Amino acid sequence: MKRIVLISIICSLVFGGSLWRDDTPSPYSPGVARKEGDIILIRIDESNTATQKAQTDLAKNSQIDGNISWTDVAQAISNPQSTSGKAGLTARNSFQGSGTTGRSSRLQGLLTAQIYKIDGNQFYIRGTKSIMINNEDEEISIEGKVREEDLQPDNSIASSLISEAVLKIKGYGQVATEQERGFFARLLQWLF
Repeated sequence: MKRIVLISIICSLVFGGSLWRDDTPSPYSPGVARKEGDIILIRIDESNTATQKAQTDLAKNSQIDGNISWTDVAQAISNPQSTSGKAGLTARNSFQGSGTTGRSSRLQGLLTAQIYKIDGNQFYIRGTKSIMINNEDEEISIEGKVREEDLQPDNSIASSLISEAVLKIKGYGQVATEQERGFFARLLQWLF
């Protein structure tokens, strides 16, 4: 046993190296994603709400008053130089309009992504998850950039910290097909 310890000490002095390299993670802390191919856990918690409201009230009144009699009309036709009657006109225009639009969405879940490119302290990530339930496929995908300092010690990150994030959810199957408008409905909408 003493010979093994002595040989180990001599080898370490001769080769002069450490048991741990600089690119090796510490055995005392969890491995943090640092290189291409490493996996990151994304905590998706997205909530978006948008509301827009508009209201318009327009009114315009124009009025011209006067009076005219049939005698004055006959006299004006026979002798246009001697018109003494009055004429009148009343016009009114009004418009009222209002509109409201709103949209709300919420998405929560967990998704893993892989680092596919590194640029300084920024990691380019992308990941896809496919789920099949009762012959219905649902695919969730994400892509974006993550800063190294935003990663948690357990290699997770909130989706709100991903820059240039593209998050897509697609559904395939009978339910998704039934929600699409048919050919004739699309044709009628195009015509009218």
